[in-house]
Amino acid sequence: MFMPERFFKDNGELDDDDRILAYGFGRRICVGKYVASSTMWMVIASILACFNIDKAQDDFGNDIEIDDRYLDVSPTCHKTPFKCSIVPRSDVWRSLIEEAMAEAKI
Repeated sequence: MFMPERFFKDNGELDDDDRILAYGFGRRICVGKYVASSTMWMVIASILACFNIDKAQDDFGNDIEIDDRYLDVSPTCHKTPFKCSIVPRSDVWRSLIEEAMAEAKI
């Protein structure tokens, strides 16, 4: 359940806790954690800048609702599969993506 209040201090200020336990802690902390976090931020920002991400539509043009369930497997949980629409925001982005895919031979 998303509870935004857990990210705020009692006085209403934003909590500055930016620790990510996936990088470990103590003497065995990942030395590349700053590069990894910056890279993930750039990837997410690039995707949001290049694509419109929306609900998928059925054959009649109605939105297909996204199921909010998760699969609880092993020590982690994963979002159940769902359909969505990912469309380049412009023809310029589309051509850049197609060029990159052609170069990568995807």
